[in-house]
Amino acid sequence: MNRKFIVVVRTLSIVVPLLAGLATRSAAQGVSENRPDSAIAAAATGTAQAVPVEHKPGGEANLIIPDLSQVSFLGGIHGRSLLMGGLVICALGLLFGLVFYGQLKRMAVHESMREVSELIYVTC
Repeated sequence: MNRKFIVVVRTLSIVVPLLAGLATRSAAQGVSENRPDSAIAAAATGTAQAVPVEHKPGGEANLIIPDLSQVSFLGGIHGRSLLMGGLVICALGLLFGLVFYGQLKRMAVHESMREVSELIYVTC
């Protein structure tokens, strides 16, 4: 079998149960999409009312970041769990890239191609 295929299958065999566990855990926590204290949930369900916003100088330093523990997405996945699952997928992508970079670096290369590669690297 092809090595790349084996690596992809092994990676998926790790990621799929992890995401399923995150979805099960967030559903078990019982996060409600219609909590009255969550402006995000109200906006998502279409029940949001216009609230006057007071201007504060300082730009991005005064942004109010919503609490991800108060909302759920995609059929009950807790907002924080969705964020952490995305970070896990990013970390797996980084690991995947590093593994293949290492494999490419160890591959045998013809001497003339190595010279061309070094010439391009030096002249850049």
